[in-house]
Amino acid sequence: MTSRRVALLLQLATLCGGVAVPRRRLLVGGGGALGGGALGGALGGGALGGGALGGALGLPAAAAAPPRKTFVVTGASSGIGFAAASELVARGHRVVVACRTRASAAATAATLGAEAPARGCELADLASVAAFADDVAATVDRVDGLLCIAGVDGAPRAGAEEPHFASNYLGHALLARTLLPKLRASRGRFVTVASTALLDADLAKRPIADLRTARYDPHVAYANSKACCVLLADETRRRAPELAVAACALPGRVATQIVRYELPQRAAQRAAMTPDQLARQARQLGLRTPAEGAALPVWLADDDAARGGETLWLDPGVPARLDVAWRDDARARALYDATSAILGAS
Repeated sequence: MTSRRVALLLQLATLCGGVAVPRRRLLVGGGGALGGGALGGALGGGALGGGALGGALGLPAAAAAPPRKTFVVTGASSGIGFAAASELVARGHRVVVACRTRASAAATAATLGAEAPARGCELADLASVAAFADDVAATVDRVDGLLCIAGVDGAPRAGAEEPHFASNYLGHALLARTLLPKLRASRGRFVTVASTALLDADLAKRPIADLRTARYDPHVAYANSKACCVLLADETRRRAPELAVAACALPGRVATQIVRYELPQRAAQRAAMTPDQLARQARQLGLRTPAEGAALPVWLADDDAARGGETLWLDPGVPARLDVAWRDDARARALYDATSAILGAS
């Protein structure tokens, strides 16, 4: 090795913090201590990797980094939504978080290194959803994926509107329709999240028009709202075939704050837990952690292997074959039309 090359190596080591690094590992520039740090980035993926300095060091030309995508994630302040947003940010993507309040969105964005629009997104309030969606449509130039993850279970009824249908389905339907032009333009991905509770849905015998206002068992109402999320993905796929993915994830039973209405003490307990403590409790209860629950929606949103194919998935690469009476094209279209009437009136 020439004295000039030695000098260059020493200079780079100094620029990266003065850490003494074995010469062999420095030249490899791959997976060791330097591979993921400043010097690893400089030698591997940045301007230096394939430029004059890369050539001077005898390094191969750098492979092009995957394009940075933009995702909108609902329910991003906790649980599966937080874990999904965190993973997408870790992959180098731009993530816009949708949370109930502006303050919650700002705090979540600051924690994750994500972005928060100027408004909160209270899914049970169509005016709030519309304002949030319009803000995103106006300020975000490209949307590659919309992940509709937020959900409530056991929510108390405060008025004429059934809360599970409003939060889990209707708000997401409005958000999806507003952002669909941007998803179409990017040939992007639309992902909803359901629950195995949908096996208890009674959509096959209940008029679609009753879902928003009827008073009935809260568990069945929750199940129906999640069944509607499946039909929303089905109909979106039919109406927007240019999307790379229009799908629904069944993430399994996950230890999240969705129990805050039915099990408030457990929700408070979980809120105070560290990730390790939460993972331990999840294992004890036979549940998945939020990160494990987020693996499927993230796979649907950001993995080439998820393109096309099925609409309903149990795990990455594992489609769900469910024999349910309420899932057919006619009912998906009826729900779409009923939703159009509600949103139009609103």
